[in-house]
Amino acid sequence: MSTKLPTSPARERIRKVMRRDGLPDRVPVEIGIGPWYACRLLGATTVDLLHNNPSPQEAMLEAFRRYDYDPWLWATCPAWLESARADGSDEPAVHEERLCDTAERLLVRYRVETPLGALSWTLDTVAGRPTVQTERPIKDLEADWPKYRWWMGAPRRYARTFTIDETVFGRGVGGPGACLPVSWWVSIRQGGIEAATYDLLLHAPFMDEIFAWYRARTLEELGAILAAEPRDAIDGYFVQGSSSSLSHSSLAFFEAYDLPFLQEATRRTRQAGLPSHLHVCGRSRAIVARCAEQTALDIMEPLEPPPGGDCDLRDLKTRFGDRLVLKGNLNTFGLLTYGTPEQVREAARRCLDDAMAGGGFWLATGDQTPANAPEENLVALIETARTYGVY
Repeated sequence: MSTKLPTSPARERIRKVMRRDGLPDRVPVEIGIGPWYACRLLGATTVDLLHNNPSPQEAMLEAFRRYDYDPWLWATCPAWLESARADGSDEPAVHEERLCDTAERLLVRYRVETPLGALSWTLDTVAGRPTVQTERPIKDLEADWPKYRWWMGAPRRYARTFTIDETVFGRGVGGPGACLPVSWWVSIRQGGIEAATYDLLLHAPFMDEIFAWYRARTLEELGAILAAEPRDAIDGYFVQGSSSSLSHSSLAFFEAYDLPFLQEATRRTRQAGLPSHLHVCGRSRAIVARCAEQTALDIMEPLEPPPGGDCDLRDLKTRFGDRLVLKGNLNTFGLLTYGTPEQVREAARRCLDDAMAGGGFWLATGDQTPANAPEENLVALIETARTYGVY
């Protein structure tokens, strides 16, 4: 590993905002591109991407080259911490069965054998669309949870140094992270948010045990992350909370299950001097308030405006701009996909007027950019930040 890690103007600009280290040259701008959008820049489909032709790194490098924006590197993690089972046993094999493998579709079922029985899940990718998990591992709550817990192999032994992918490292900012407990459970529970809601309502004591395991494991991993070297390999700790959105969950669930974890995780990251970064899309205004008032969170995104969300950026800047770095809040599924470049410029200027004063603002899309969003709209967003967002 090189002694001096690669960097870029984008990385330095964002770090200045994340750490509130004075004003950058201009407001950073994130356009929410994932590999499924980026691969089309190389004339490929999402099925090609799964066959590693191009690789996710190659696709993202093309996006960075073409647009020269200021991203959080969530799509291809630039640095992570490897781990193994603490007892030294081998990781269980994951068996792959291709149910459909054509140029237009790749449908794969995965299976892990455990001492308590098998776990399986299925991923379906149609060319031009992101991968969808059509089957999740936890189907029967009481039967499958012990299998899943065995598969995860807690406790773990963590490496002392980060593994770094220098092909993407330094193009923006990035780092390891975790999910809020409710979002994590939704991601592995067959039936998604509906089944998870029934679990929380009807099996609360059992879910308390499950979330206690998750918090202990995730905070143990966070401790290893904070102790690993080199510290400059990571720019922040990212917490994913999409399924904790108040568009389909509840503030009561957030306060009962997610908030205690977030309080402890952000306390530790703040103490270590590492910025923490939370994503909760959709309706999130009440969550923003809880985070600002009751946690040590540093950065909140994506602050979606109506109709997808309920956030007023100017109001949030007035109320919480001295406590939180605000990141957002351009609508992706409407404005960025179906609007005109001038409409995008107008919305971007409004965001900058609402939140750039005094720093602590990162202009960004409300979520992932859809694969059919016109390139000229992305360019309009970036150009507005470069011209109108100058300090």
